[in-house]
Amino acid sequence: PRFWKALIFAYLHLNQTDAAERALAHFDTLENSLAERVLVKSRYLAAEKKYDEAEALLRSSLAKLALDQRDLIQLQRIQLLTGAGHSERALALAEQLVKESPQNEKLLQAGFRLALQMGDDATSQLWETRLSKLDQIDQFNFDYLHAQRLLASYDTLGSMERRNLSRLIDTLRTQRPNWYPAVTLAARQADLVGDVKQAVAGYQTAIELGNSRSAILQRLVSLLYKMGRYNEAQNYLERLQSTQSDTTQIDTYSMAITLAVQRDRKSTRLNSSHTD
Repeated sequence: PRFWKALIFAYLHLNQTDAAERALAHFDTLENSLAERVLVKSRYLAAEKKYDEAEALLRSSLAKLALDQRDLIQLQRIQLLTGAGHSERALALAEQLVKESPQNEKLLQAGFRLALQMGDDATSQLWETRLSKLDQIDQFNFDYLHAQRLLASYDTLGSMERRNLSRLIDTLRTQRPNWYPAVTLAARQADLVGDVKQAVAGYQTAIELGNSRSAILQRLVSLLYKMGRYNEAQNYLERLQSTQSDTTQIDTYSMAITLAVQRDRKSTRLNSSHTD
């Protein structure tokens, strides 16, 4: 099943919808787990922008699944609404689900991350407070989420809060030095304070450790371009291109890099001729 699952989304990336449908049919006959079949098909439908069909599929499956499997479906519903541009509805759904399961850490984290993504610091703090009141909580994960929120509101932090954030990120990195989310936090902090060299090194390390988020790759390309490190920028652009179906922005970056290289070469030739 894993092979056919990967093939579904590989074909979709190549805009080969018919082949993706055939791969989905093969996957459906081989996968024993109803929850997994529903999750994969809903992702397929969402990728095809068939959000209403995906939502209907997810909702209709809930009554057929065991309690522990329903969480996966509910989390997918939140992600689906977010991907469809309905963040407010997604947050309302998270609120509803947490009222039903107030000790569900995964749902609480989903609500927290969604509020953070929406740029709503007050709501993020509310979800963070809820997380802090869990009967059992992974302290490392909570510290990471707390650092994420502080970093998202960095411009509003006082000097003491910024120092505390730095110490918290250092602690996270010390505890898990090769965990790319913490490495990414450190890179983002360096970026925010204007330490471009440190930010670039951090983003590069995070990517090598497994962070393949397009936003991180795009930011790294942008910084490398500004630093005049065009070959490196182009290499990361090619990585980014392999993960994107819409390459309009990538093509714009690539053209800018090409023009910058041509401009630099022309400038170098002119300087050489003046020297001669």
